[in-house]
Amino acid sequence: APAARTTRTAISRISSSTSKVTHISGSYAAFAALRDDGSVVTWGSSSYGGDSSAVTTQLNGIKDVVALYSNQSSFVAVYADGQFVTWGDPAYGGDSSSINPN
Repeated sequence: APAARTTRTAISRISSSTSKVTHISGSYAAFAALRDDGSVVTWGSSSYGGDSSAVTTQLNGIKDVVALYSNQSSFVAVYADGQFVTWGDPAYGGDSSSINPN
């Protein structure tokens, strides 16, 4: 039941936003949607990157995200200035703290 609630909440955040989704990227069991305002919203299994709460402030549109990429269990958001932020399973690239100051 908690997973379904998370999905409905995320979809509501996308639908109620004045921003439009321009790209969706998916892992094995999660999705990330890039909005036209440069923000990102995620949903799905936290084991596969559906929980981006650790990097929420980096995905809120203050820094313009221009691209999203994913693999089986993690995501990377690339900013307009070339910097990036990752989240998801550290074994699949979800933790880039050793090479990335973001």
